[in-house]
Amino acid sequence: MTDALGIDKELNLKKKQRAPKVKLDDQRLLSEKGIPKLRKMAPRLKFKGKGHEFSDTARLLSFYQEWLDDLFPKATFLDALAMVEKAGHKTTVRNARLKWIDELRPKASFE
Repeated sequence: MTDALGIDKELNLKKKQRAPKVKLDDQRLLSEKGIPKLRKMAPRLKFKGKGHEFSDTARLLSFYQEWLDDLFPKATFLDALAMVEKAGHKTTVRNARLKWIDELRPKASFE
């Protein structure tokens, strides 16, 4: 009778593999969605200037929020900013930042 119910059969239970936890680290910050995308989007950002400081600041914050939502959508804006600041102090990000600064520096021509 127990054979008909399938009680004696061994069950094959496997735990599901969890998806790896995505982190906002220096590698993600230097990826194509990170700072390089921010640099490509930056020319679109236009400020009105004197007398429009409040609206210019709001425009800048919404610009950063749009970028961070694409880079790391799970975190709130303030949490993502804190993570970016923490990752920005790492050597790889610092070296990349110095490289980008050198690229924009005008080359001295000796004649």
